[in-house]
Amino acid sequence: MRRQIDRGSVDMNIALISCILFICIETLQGRVEEALRLYQQGVSLIFELRAGGRTRSCPDSTLLEDMIIPVFVRLGTIALSISGVPVSGLFDEKQGRTGNTFSSLSSARLAMTALAAEGMIFQRTVEEYFATKGHECPVPIAFKSKQEDIQQRLAEWHRAYTKLVNSSDQSELPRSVTSLLLSFHAATSIITTVSTEQLETAYDAFLPQFRLILEQSAVHLEASAGPNGKQPPFTFEMGPGLSLFLTAIKCRDPWLRRRALELLRRAPPLQGLYKCPPGATLAEAFMKLEESGSAFDAPDPECAGSYGESTLRMHPVLEGQNARIEKSMIPTTALIPEESRIHGYCVFRPRDDPGPLGDLDISKWNRSPDQIYLKFSRNRFDENTRAWRMVHDIVPIDY
Repeated sequence: MRRQIDRGSVDMNIALISCILFICIETLQGRVEEALRLYQQGVSLIFELRAGGRTRSCPDSTLLEDMIIPVFVRLGTIALSISGVPVSGLFDEKQGRTGNTFSSLSSARLAMTALAAEGMIFQRTVEEYFATKGHECPVPIAFKSKQEDIQQRLAEWHRAYTKLVNSSDQSELPRSVTSLLLSFHAATSIITTVSTEQLETAYDAFLPQFRLILEQSAVHLEASAGPNGKQPPFTFEMGPGLSLFLTAIKCRDPWLRRRALELLRRAPPLQGLYKCPPGATLAEAFMKLEESGSAFDAPDPECAGSYGESTLRMHPVLEGQNARIEKSMIPTTALIPEESRIHGYCVFRPRDDPGPLGDLDISKWNRSPDQIYLKFSRNRFDENTRAWRMVHDIVPIDY
């Protein structure tokens, strides 16, 4: 395809649309790495075409700018959830642009997608900084300024979105789209605000936003279900998966996070480049690690005690179990204590990538070379220094 483009024997829009189709095919076949490679090639092609001035001379440039590039922006936002994926240059031109009004739901969606990507990039930047400098370092002024800028534009987006909804015919606003936009807005608000906080208890202030994510995700899944009530196996667009995963791992209310896990399991397994089943497995592992020995999982004795006894596995949360959001009446003071909460994490196989292992010893587990591990960090209060410090641990996981 690239050779044909260089010879001028193929239309650039056809080439990029073909790239999108092949991304879908690779993703459906489980080859996410290959899909990511194709995505990055597509982005490179867009910039090559722009640099050569070929987009302006093409009669179908509107198709590229109004349809194809927004698709790549949305794909890039999903890709940011995958560790190690570089930030797409397409986001540079979208940053700082929100607007006070939206002419359509499509323009509101593109603005929200770009904002969500910006929030994820900000979160990644802050995490990388503190991983290098240490969490005891003060938050740089530049980070606080960027944080306030994103928060302000999130507020502007919500005002413009509300104005659009109030002035539109409700029948022209698909619930499957409006519900997702509100979920993305809530999730982006959470990660943007909490990114600069060391303590995981900072998430407790966002229980209303977590509830909103659950409510809107349920609306979306109801709207996207087929005649038989089942979800499609694949959706090209970004679905509720990432927002539900965030809720399942960062909301420590036991009822709400289990509701998030239930919805995550019900959602389409593949949403763009994001796979929901591994996310659900990981979220369930978080629950066991954080709630082990607490009153929340007392009905399940096998979840109590040390996580060092076996490979990390939880009994499944059945559909409908703890599902009613209004049941959650747990006061924040009774939620999981800070020292039990997982802060950062990564999933890896030491045989393929020994880097994350560091000084941690996996020989005690006596597992095969193919075993996958979950490395995670927690805050510990140092009585000597009277300050919090980050400690790391590792457990095998069925992933």
